[in-house]
Amino acid sequence: FRNGQNAATYRPVDGNRLSYAQQWNFTLERQIPLNAMLSLAYVGNKGTRLPSQISPINALNPSLMSQYGSHLNDTYTADTATLVGVNQPYAGWAQQLIAAESCAPTVAQALRPFPQYCNSIAGLNENLGSSTYHSFQLKVEKRYSAGLYVMLAYTHSKLITSAAGETQATAAQTGVISPYQMSRNKSLANDDVPNNLTLAFVYELPIGKGRRFLTNTGMFDRFLTGWQITSTMKYSSGTPFWFRTANCGVPGAFAATCIPTTLPGQSPFTTSLGDFDPGKKQPLFNTASFEPVTNFTGVSNFGAGPRVSGFRGFSFKNVDLGIGKKTQISEHLSFLLRAEAFNAFNGHNLTCSGGGAGCSAFNTSLGDANFGMWNGSVSSPRNIQLVGRLEF
Repeated sequence: FRNGQNAATYRPVDGNRLSYAQQWNFTLERQIPLNAMLSLAYVGNKGTRLPSQISPINALNPSLMSQYGSHLNDTYTADTATLVGVNQPYAGWAQQLIAAESCAPTVAQALRPFPQYCNSIAGLNENLGSSTYHSFQLKVEKRYSAGLYVMLAYTHSKLITSAAGETQATAAQTGVISPYQMSRNKSLANDDVPNNLTLAFVYELPIGKGRRFLTNTGMFDRFLTGWQITSTMKYSSGTPFWFRTANCGVPGAFAATCIPTTLPGQSPFTTSLGDFDPGKKQPLFNTASFEPVTNFTGVSNFGAGPRVSGFRGFSFKNVDLGIGKKTQISEHLSFLLRAEAFNAFNGHNLTCSGGGAGCSAFNTSLGDANFGMWNGSVSSPRNIQLVGRLEF
């Protein structure tokens, strides 16, 4: 009853196998001077049987491209029995597709394993994905003493996956490689961040009664004592870009997307990331650094580019600051007045408007008129708030 349309839900025979993760680490911790602790660690993680959509069962082998070439788009009429040596799969097949208007009765469609269905038939609950994560992690923490607490954390890591999941947010990164070339799915994860640095501190100013400076201030003690400064600073590397092309002539029956690659020794950027000015409305990417988009207008080339490239976007930087004063009203009651500034220096990080994993702040579709253009979204501006709180 669904002939000429998309197939109904298909569940692979092994589609209910549970995903699992294996984690391991080797850590050295040591107390160091100034009442501090140093931690050095190697941390690994392997994900197995992860949700995927990389092995549809109604896809053509790329070897048929060279065999049939442009004839793959030749179309049957209801009365056409054979085209370029390919028979209609069964009597009335072309008529069913023409009547349903879901897909054209082409030679490529006739060659599909299930030619009566228009879609590639990805498996529900397919779990052929995998991931590997390796990292070096450093942490230095000075315990609170003499009014000061400091924590420095740095991670250098690499995350590789073969599938980006099966959610709408990752639809542009998964199911883009031919199921006959599944090894090409292995690439950097679209949310791989190789460097993460965080510095946080709390510093109680050493002034006022019982402190190092200005200990005898008399009536001014309530004003001078209890001031505290806090800050959290974060830096992380940019996530990798993934490139596609809007001029892909490969028939959908091959279940593969055209993925351009950069020319040998070429950088895709028109300028360094540090010099890029979105206000000039110039593209970030250089079309000439990629293989010509005309390579994809035919039916026999979907490119040799990676699912996710090794070229990264802009790093993330942020500083939060806080300054407050705690005043002791009585033995069991105190009042805290605190000003907090999030994104204190009003830094602007270019973000994507769509959100979700792998979302890009730039048009990454080679051949599109807006290729390389920024989509106009930025991170939140500085936000200042004032907090008053009674503690008892």
